[in-house]
Amino acid sequence: MEIEYQYAFTGKYGSTLYEALRERDFDNYIGKEKDYLLGEAKFGGEQREGFVSWLEDRLSYARWANRSEKAGVRCEGLSEYLMAHELPDDECELREKYADIRADDIMELEEGKADDIDTAYTFGFLKSQDIPDEALEKLIMVNGFYCDIHGGNTSFEKPIPISEVLKCPSCGHPVCCECANCHTDNPKNIEDAREYIASCESVSGHAYCGNCGDYSVEFMLRFLKAVNCPIPPECEEFKPIPRSARFYMTSTVDALPNKDSILQTAIAEFNKGTAGIIEIQDPSGKIWAIPERYPDGWLVSLCYPMER
Repeated sequence: MEIEYQYAFTGKYGSTLYEALRERDFDNYIGKEKDYLLGEAKFGGEQREGFVSWLEDRLSYARWANRSEKAGVRCEGLSEYLMAHELPDDECELREKYADIRADDIMELEEGKADDIDTAYTFGFLKSQDIPDEALEKLIMVNGFYCDIHGGNTSFEKPIPISEVLKCPSCGHPVCCECANCHTDNPKNIEDAREYIASCESVSGHAYCGNCGDYSVEFMLRFLKAVNCPIPPECEEFKPIPRSARFYMTSTVDALPNKDSILQTAIAEFNKGTAGIIEIQDPSGKIWAIPERYPDGWLVSLCYPMER
């Protein structure tokens, strides 16, 4: 599940900061890389050895021999010569080509970076190298996200660290204030909050995750925080109360040789208080454990998604 966030650094949406970069971010980065490579490829520079190696690979034997002759050295000695001297005739032109090609190569290596912090450093959004990791995470801010449940953007009141986005405890989808609430108005006070939390004990909650259906107390508390509703004091240190349930497997799941371990995984997740679909990864494919509350108790069905 890839969620597209609106990154505060760029104002654009992407599942990673790299995907949310603007064209000018790439242009600035490539421009800086080219300037660096062009300057450091001169003899005495940090990129001189790389430039000389690139020349060996790029120049034909005839051109290499021609440059060796003009430099007054044997072919096998030209590389060493170039570490301290300019290439006769067209060094500047070749250094520019080297800088262009290497900058593009580096850009391709950066493509698809999943680590937002690395991307932020690479493209100049973060400067200092002395910031602790836990502090760095708080500097990657988002303004909101695209909710694939209701098909629209959800904006936060102010930018928040992406690491602090409230998510469903069952499936990890961000809690969406736009579509999670079953009522027109959001809860505003402690009495409203108590009603929402009490609804977790009914067949369906006042709010739920549109992605997996979770309406557990843990989800409800996160929803209340997301809509800035005060949390009742008695719920601030919430711990799930053990629940009993009947577990049912479809014939296909029941026929699996590891059905017992699948069942134990489902039981463990259910006992955490989850009320939404529990996804279990299995070599045979994704298996769902679907909790459903009835007047006489909980029933958890284990099946493949297509069997639902």
